[in-house]
Amino acid sequence: MKIIRNFSFLTLSQTGERFFNFLLVVILARYLGVEEYGIYALTVSFVGMFGNLFDGGLNFLLTREIASSRRNESVFFTQTLLLKIIIGVIVFVGLIAAAFAMQYDTKIFFTIALFAVAALIVSFSNTFRAVFIGHERMEFEGGLAVLYRFLALTGVFFLLKAGISFPALILPHAAAALIVLSLSYYLQRKIFPLVKSAGCLNIRKLEIFKQAAPFAVGTVMSEIYFNVDSVMLSKISGIKAVGSYNAAYRPVFVLLLLANGLSLAAYPYFAKMWNEDRSKVHSVFNMIFKLLFLASIPVSFIAAFFANDIIVFIFGDKFYESGGILQILIWTLIPLYLYHITGRTLEAIGEQRFVARTMVVSVISNIILNAFLIPAFGAKGAAIATFVTTSLILLTHLIFISRNVGSPKIIDTIYRMAIPFGGFIAILVMTAGYWHWTFSAAGSFAAYLFLLYMFKCVNMDELSILARHKG
Repeated sequence: MKIIRNFSFLTLSQTGERFFNFLLVVILARYLGVEEYGIYALTVSFVGMFGNLFDGGLNFLLTREIASSRRNESVFFTQTLLLKIIIGVIVFVGLIAAAFAMQYDTKIFFTIALFAVAALIVSFSNTFRAVFIGHERMEFEGGLAVLYRFLALTGVFFLLKAGISFPALILPHAAAALIVLSLSYYLQRKIFPLVKSAGCLNIRKLEIFKQAAPFAVGTVMSEIYFNVDSVMLSKISGIKAVGSYNAAYRPVFVLLLLANGLSLAAYPYFAKMWNEDRSKVHSVFNMIFKLLFLASIPVSFIAAFFANDIIVFIFGDKFYESGGILQILIWTLIPLYLYHITGRTLEAIGEQRFVARTMVVSVISNIILNAFLIPAFGAKGAAIATFVTTSLILLTHLIFISRNVGSPKIIDTIYRMAIPFGGFIAILVMTAGYWHWTFSAAGSFAAYLFLLYMFKCVNMDELSILARHKG
């Protein structure tokens, strides 16, 4: 499979998935208001901190093993699934205990508990879907992800119309997760049947767990990193602050579509090619890094420039305060875009332990910064902490990759984009006072793309790298 083909499937599916999820958030926010939406945002963040513990790093390991061997070994898969059941039950009990220890009110506690059930079910479906990714059949992974979001959205919409609120409003997520799990199991059995391999007959759960542990630490720390701020806000500033902060965060998550698609599509290719031809890994990494850098700069600038307009347009006047938070938070898009490809690359080439250590330090730093900044600046303090620590993660990754894979051509890219970016800024500022903000944003971005092409910042030979390298 070609990287560009996988990226196309993933981009299409992630567009659908993020559209339905974003629509769900907008409906909840507009229908429930800042404080009630804050309950949903807190629930997602709290469970999200434990979400990858359900997985235990096993899905990434399974994907890498299948991508490397091109086989779906029955013993390895079965042992992985059994191990996930054991880990899942332990983590679920721990999550419920943690929610109880936080002394949330009954409504929030049971909302968290129901969403944890849905997350546990989704984690099992992800094991079967890891097989699809390992075989580079992204259409199955993408289709199931979109289906889950669509079913959850539909169920929540009808419950809202019926006047039902939390915690029962979470039930559609659990129902959707069960449907997707059933389909994932069926497709895996039907299309990618298990085969026995002599090399895997003696593999044991403990051995698999040891291999998966570094993946787990890295991914778990990543989820804690991106969710701990909402949990801390809930205890320091209240549920309403959580609602305002997460409303500002939503546009950032939506804009991560390109980075998610490209990095996930490249992951199996990097895993396979690292031991065959490392120069190809470097060339593809460098091209994706360049594309993400060129895209993230103007998008961040537009979102910061029109932050208040964007928030009111999406969530309504009740969330106006989120505009100031978005003006800070949107700049994390740049390191987040680049962090996606650096992190995936490091995991694919077997440096998951380094990724894990980096994330542990980053989580500790983020918690410390939030502890100082949230009491002083509220949600804006959490946004500042996120930007600072995300930038540090990226810098650490780049230093390691430069030494082991090769340096991305950042200076050359900045030099080439200087004139196109200058023209983009000029057009944005000049049109902002006369055009509607949507036309000003679209027009300036279109001009930026045209100038990139005219000044040959990206050419077809570079883009062909993604099309001709096979995964």
